[in-house]
Order: sequence, then structure tokens, then C-alpha cells
Amino acid sequence: KMAKLLHFFVVSLVASTIGLAHAFTTNAYVSKISQTQSLKPSTVPPVPTQRNLFFADSSEKIDDGHSTNEAKAIGSPPSETERRTIPRMTVVNEVQDFLDFLGEDERLCVVKFYAKWCKSCQKFGVKFRHLALEEADKLDPVDGKMIEKGRVRFAEVEFTANAKLCRAMKIKRLPYVHFYKACAGRLTHFSCGPAKFQKVVDQMNEYLAMSDEEIIFAATMDEGQSLGDELATVLQEQHHNQGLENLNAESNL
Repeated sequence: KMAKLLHFFVVSLVASTIGLAHAFTTNAYVSKISQTQSLKPSTVPPVPTQRNLFFADSSEKIDDGHSTNEAKAIGSPPSETERRTIPRMTVVNEVQDFLDFLGEDERLCVVKFYAKWCKSCQKFGVKFRHLALEEADKLDPVDGKMIEKGRVRFAEVEFTANAKLCRAMKIKRLPYVHFYKACAGRLTHFSCGPAKFQKVVDQMNEYLAMSDEEIIFAATMDEGQSLGDELATVLQEQHHNQGLENLNAESNL
């Protein structure tokens, strides 16, 4: 009986010793792993949030292909100025839409004439929208409310849906651009492909730098020049016709 008790005591002592040794070894291993990982940068990716998806990189692209140009603060909610916005772009579907757009206020207006089937218009449209993102009224994409008022107002007229209007305005090439201001009416107009879009930007900046008086004067001079060109054309035609009459008279002699 004493032998059995002695055997049980020895077995229990050995088991306890093995358990303590295993626990010590495990704790040491865990401590070593913790120290090693503390020296290495974490490889676990951050949990994606709405903020990460849209503002993690200042060069992040939005669905129209342009940079958000927003501050990056990973994990923090965007400020009011950092919220994504959309430009206010008036879509003209009839003549009254066009008149309402032009008469809304005194700001400079830029109107794009295009066609959905026109590939050049599609490339031009990307740059036109980019310009609108910078200069037009900025709207909240959720509720459509204005967040920031722009310096310029933008509109677009689709040729096929507004064929009569476009023909009345003598739109013969696409894409085509008109500039307007309420104080002076139509300022200028020209055909412009995507490769020469800088012409639109330069013309816009030129008008923005001018006072209303300067714009009215420039528009009057342009109108006078157009009238002078028309008179010159009429005089040339009259001179040509008179020359033909003289030749006919001489031939009859």
C-alpha cells in the first residue's frame, strides 16, 4: 500500500514539473513573438471605410476620371469642404430652357453644342465637365443643394434633340461653343475640338478678368466688325457684278 502511494506521488510530481516547463516554454515563445512583431511594421491592412475608399489618396479618381483634389485623413470623416460635389450643368431640351438659362443672372455663361454620336464631342465633353467642376456651382450629389457658388454657369445642347434650335443658331460644326453675358448678349462663338480646348479656357479667363463695361464695348466692336465684313462683302459683289455688266456691254459693241 505504501508502494502504491509512493508511486502516485512520484507520477504527480513528474507531471507537475512537465506542465511548469511547458508553460514556461510557451510564455517565452509568445513573448519572443511579441517582441519580434513589435519591431516589424504591421502587415495587416486597415479596415476599409467610406473615407478610405474615396479619400485615401489625393490622386484617387472619381467616376468621371478627374482627381478629387481633396485632403487625405484616413479614418476621419470628411469635412464639409472635402465632400464630393457635382457641377451644375443645365441641360437644354427646348428653346425656353435656353432662354431661362441665359436670363438667370449676370454671370458669364458657356454653352456647349454637341451630339451623342460624335466621338470628338465625347472627348471634348470630358474636358468641358472638368472645367465645370472647377468653375460652376458645386452641388451636393445626394440632395442637389448648392454647396458653393461658381463664377461661371454651364449648359449643354444636344444637337439631335434640339435640331431646330441648333439650325436657327447656325450650328454647322461640332463641338461648338457659345459665350454669353446678360449685359451684352452673345459675346463670341467658335468651333473647338478637344485638342484645342485651351482656347475655351483662355477665352473664359479673359472675360472673367473684364468688367461689364469692357465686355459691352468689346461686344459692340465685334458686332461692328461683323457689320463691316458684311458691307465689304456686299461691295465686292456689287463691284464684281458691275465688272460683268461692263464686259457684256463691251462684247455687244
